Amino acid sequence: MRARHSLLFRSLFDTHEFTPKLPYIVSIHPRGRKIRPAFASVPAGWPRVRWHDRNAGTLACRGRPTCNAQSAPRTHSPVRANYPQTVKSVDNLQQGSNLRHTVAAMQNPYALSFSMGCFLYVAAEAAIYVWMPTLLADYRGSAATLVTYSISIFFILRAAGRFIGGWMLKRFYWTSVLALFSGLILVCFVGSVAGGAGVAVYLLPASGLFMSVIYPSINSKGIGCFPKSEHGAIAGVILFFTCLSAVIGPLAMGAVSDAMGGAKYGFTGFTALLFLGLFFNWVFDPTREHLNRLEATEY
Repeated sequence: MRARHSLLFRSLFDTHEFTPKLPYIVSIHPRGRKIRPAFASVPAGWPRVRWHDRNAGTLACRGRPTCNAQSAPRTHSPVRANYPQTVKSVDNLQQGSNLRHTVAAMQNPYALSFSMGCFLYVAAEAAIYVWMPTLLADYRGSAATLVTYSISIFFILRAAGRFIGGWMLKRFYWTSVLALFSGLILVCFVGSVAGGAGVAVYLLPASGLFMSVIYPSINSKGIGCFPKSEHGAIAGVILFFTCLSAVIGPLAMGAVSDAMGGAKYGFTGFTALLFLGLFFNWVFDPTREHLNRLEATEY
């Protein structure tokens, strides 16, 4: 689903515009799915409402109800998004968008680097909704109510953090924002492990505020490192590593926790690696020239 957000909107904006906008886009779609049931049953005589949310982008592009009542004729014209024209070269036509091309894209260092970034992020996020309930299961303090709603609070803060992250990405360079936010996530995780369940009940849900911007930014920059004709293949590579992490991450954390004798020991590994990778990216910025070159030729 996340890769579909990026791929659908990627060609609407240039490389520098897209990263700050994507956190806003991905925050809108899940909210719309939650309010949709309110329109499922309406009183008799009211216009029936049909919601177009069959894919990740339709709610953000045209997420308003369309009335079918005969007494309410259409007075507006359909909204069209004018996609930039892509100049297809002979190489692109020969290359195609088949499975062989996707597998070949996995050998590209840019694709692998950003895919590994997504892999580490998803593993860190999975620590929250897979292992946080186990970590907090024995908590009996004054904030017991927060334990019950800890995962919900995490996702609410993550949704709110999309807007904060988008605001920061609009004003600061993306590498510094990701390094800062991944460092704050690591602080939340290390503080939770060191302080015990009494501290984790506050810090782990609060980490959602800083996780919000990581995946959309890595995803958008990873796709932006390639010509528009290859965006589909690269989105597939990133999605593959995302799904792989959702399976391997929790299993690895569980294995470490079992070996060390407690759920807290499996929390910080992936988060620390994510921070080190994004800190390296901030210090050396290895993709700046490449992204600028594609900005000039593709957009």
